[in-house]
Amino acid sequence: MVAAQWLASASLMAMVMGGVAAAFYLLGRRSQAMLRATHSTGGAKNNETCQQTNNFSPPGSDRLEIFTGLDSREAIEGTIGFLLALKARYNNEFSLVLAEIDHFETFKNEHGPDEGNRVLRRLADMIRESTRDTDAAGRFDGQEVVIVLPETSLEGACNFGERLRHAVDQGLPISISCGIATAADGDTAKSILSRADSALLSAVSAGKNRVFKHTGRSINLVTSQVTEQVLEEAEPEPTIPTLEAEIDDENAIVSS
Repeated sequence: MVAAQWLASASLMAMVMGGVAAAFYLLGRRSQAMLRATHSTGGAKNNETCQQTNNFSPPGSDRLEIFTGLDSREAIEGTIGFLLALKARYNNEFSLVLAEIDHFETFKNEHGPDEGNRVLRRLADMIRESTRDTDAAGRFDGQEVVIVLPETSLEGACNFGERLRHAVDQGLPISISCGIATAADGDTAKSILSRADSALLSAVSAGKNRVFKHTGRSINLVTSQVTEQVLEEAEPEPTIPTLEAEIDDENAIVSS
């Protein structure tokens, strides 16, 4: 009986501690969201706000990528590490979306670097508008963005990725490809990012403007109601008459 009571108390304490850790993470993300909202204003007030929010942020999350206002690569890797620690201790799930702008270098060469920069900033704005306060988005390379979705399953991340892909395709003069992975037991930041990257490479190889997921065992195309509707509305390819059909038509004319 005493052992059972102790186990119940220990389980309750673990749940409480998990909730406390999650609450501090949430506070840190909301503080960062407020900082991004004032990103373009600059000045001493921004610096003071940044210093005040650092105490509630996971390691590295105090650094923003200046150009887009998204998290820097170091910051997003720190966030992933923080969430992996929560998963190891409290089994909290989370997923990643690795998005890449399709043909971005070609777009900049054709339309100029200024237009390329404008599109990149608009994409960052669109990602911020699409994510929750608890989510994190960071610029990894020139044309890659990582979006971290806490408390989100692989299916939920796939739905998000497909909605974002469709929104970009409809609202911007570019498209994106996405690779999605969810955290597994024993993961490191490198391993989960590697799975997301493998899924992204599959999306690019399949023709771009697609979303692929890594299940841990296989890589599959993500389809959704949005995708199916687009395919249904697409015009059918014209039928090209075959040589046999032309011969049949000629024989029918002769016999008549």
